[in-house]
Amino acid sequence: FWVGALLGRGPFLTPGGRPDVVSLVGLPLVAAIFVVLFAHALTLHRRARRDLESSLEVQQVLHEVLRLSTEPLPLPEVLGKTLDLLFAVPWLGLEAKGAVFLTDPANGSLRLVTHRDFPSVLQTRCAHVALGQCLCGRAAQTRETVFADHVDHRHETRFDGMADHGHYCVPIAADDEVLGVINLYVARGHRRRGAEEHFLSAVAKALASVIDKRRAEEALEDREERFMLAIQGTDAGIWDWDLRTNEVYFSPRWKSMLGHRDDENENDFEEWESRLHPEDQERAHKTVKAYLAGEADEYELEHRLRHSDGTYRWILARGAVVRNEEGQAYRMVGSHIDVTAHHDAKRQVRENELQLEAAERIQRRLLPSEAPLLEGFDLACFLRPAAFTAGDDFDFLSLENGRLGIVVSDVSGHCLGPALLMATTH
Repeated sequence: FWVGALLGRGPFLTPGGRPDVVSLVGLPLVAAIFVVLFAHALTLHRRARRDLESSLEVQQVLHEVLRLSTEPLPLPEVLGKTLDLLFAVPWLGLEAKGAVFLTDPANGSLRLVTHRDFPSVLQTRCAHVALGQCLCGRAAQTRETVFADHVDHRHETRFDGMADHGHYCVPIAADDEVLGVINLYVARGHRRRGAEEHFLSAVAKALASVIDKRRAEEALEDREERFMLAIQGTDAGIWDWDLRTNEVYFSPRWKSMLGHRDDENENDFEEWESRLHPEDQERAHKTVKAYLAGEADEYELEHRLRHSDGTYRWILARGAVVRNEEGQAYRMVGSHIDVTAHHDAKRQVRENELQLEAAERIQRRLLPSEAPLLEGFDLACFLRPAAFTAGDDFDFLSLENGRLGIVVSDVSGHCLGPALLMATTH
């Protein structure tokens, strides 16, 4: 009755009160069509709901994998937790058993980095898997998912007492590089399903981005560590200037060479400017400006900065600029080396040179510039010190009765001291 009412036919009676044969005959057919359509719609609804739930589960797992990658966890722990997430998805039909291998760049083989419920014998035999060996090696070699519903000829790694089982071996690849393989266990006779394979491939892609990011971070950390070790070896202070905000990072060594603790000093460009020696300010600013404008190929500047004790330290600054795609400088990084001792040594050398020049002039004035005339003799005189100046001496002495005395003195030692002794003795 309600089906008929739904169709707008009303009670199945003619106007005269007799049963409507056409309606009565058509009722089972209409009802059957209605039931079929309703069942089909219900099936589509359930399928759509199941697909939606599966899609949500995929998104949740991928989101959780990416979230794990942001935590300060070692990469093997992130990979192990990813296995746990896969085992918790009910419709995948996985056994709670599997492993993740990563490619060893040294020899190209697969290296076992984490596992769940792996027997000790497999932990040993599968510690390193060559490309093309067993199911995991084939997946890495072909860059395609390898599936097995039982232990077949491809399953080369076996041991006594091993139960029959199947596998999904999914390659973890980024661009043209295979980063590893996910090894997952399934029960014998498990049917290969496209939805499962699609889901596992999506997880593998997410892991590829995580592994690639971690490797880049590790490579950066290695470079930074090598850089810092090199800097420590040169006893240099580091500065990092953000030209957009004028903020500057000064390393602890940069601050200590000026007599300050790490928690002192402002982190801005004015901190450096305020410490410039008045005689170096104009030259320093011109050097920085010319380099940033591209007028100089390299940045190198010797200048003086004020120490906390009020004295000035000579600093050798070197740096390099970072530019954007438009060629605009937005960052400058460099080092400071205290060369005060070098400048002091240069000053001392110059002072010594001046003293030696003075001693040389004194010596030249004391020594005769030419020999006297003596009939019957040809006389000549000359002195060349082994060092810049010396204490050696010679002279001509006029004696009685027209006689000529010649004095030659060899003084032990060289340079200023013996020269002064010679002058006094002369």
